[in-house]
Amino acid sequence: MKQKSFTSRWGGYEVVFSPLGTRVIGSRGRIDMKGRAGKVRFLLVDKESASIWGYTGGRGSKEKAAEKKAAGLTWKIVTPPPSVSLVDLNMESFFDALMEVTNG
Repeated sequence: MKQKSFTSRWGGYEVVFSPLGTRVIGSRGRIDMKGRAGKVRFLLVDKESASIWGYTGGRGSKEKAAEKKAAGLTWKIVTPPPSVSLVDLNMESFFDALMEVTNG
């Protein structure tokens, strides 16, 4: 079943939020925010993650899985390649992302 996108308008700017699913390599979910000036990706990852490259895809010991579950999940912004990293999502980083996709 295809996920529905959400479109919002701010002062003449249109921004589309598109959920891409929960089975994304390196995360537990992904949402793209698209505007006329570009796209920003949000990933649902372990709170302690600083990179998507450390993801094991559920493989490993039960202790490691329990540790990851205990750490919890949070949404983070993924920077574009070639230097991909994760940025904590807060009001400031969301506003910066919104300005990026709207060319504001």
